[in-house]
Amino acid sequence: PLEAISLSDISISLSPDAEAGYPEMADDMEQMQRAGFFVRNARKLRLHNVEVTGQLGPALMLADSTDIDIRACTTHTPCADARAEYSAVIRLSNVDGAFVHECQASAETEVFLQAEGETTQGIVFSGNDLSRARRPITLAENVHSDVAIV
Repeated sequence: PLEAISLSDISISLSPDAEAGYPEMADDMEQMQRAGFFVRNARKLRLHNVEVTGQLGPALMLADSTDIDIRACTTHTPCADARAEYSAVIRLSNVDGAFVHECQASAETEVFLQAEGETTQGIVFSGNDLSRARRPITLAENVHSDVAIV
């Protein structure tokens, strides 16, 4: 896994004209188009003050990872799709240990955070302003209801 990665004060803007393609170094992935920020198989990942705009679907997608710190991350182009897997600003799949703090939901946010995967556990929220999200947090059926501490 990638380990001890820290990204701070980053603004990512995706072009509406972007064409679908395969992610680099990810042969087993489907084609993606304006997919936002995607990380799989990481440990000790720190995302501080990261903003993603122009994406289709989640701004941040994290999978099969542990010890994640997400601070003050957002998007100003949240998807209003009612299907949680497409509409969440942050999507965590099989993540063990995530601290989500100081984040803010923009207007039109359907779901701020979607947690899924049987191994997802230890999600802690602190000091977030999710008042503009229609549903601040959703848990997939395969996630235990006590996975998140708010």
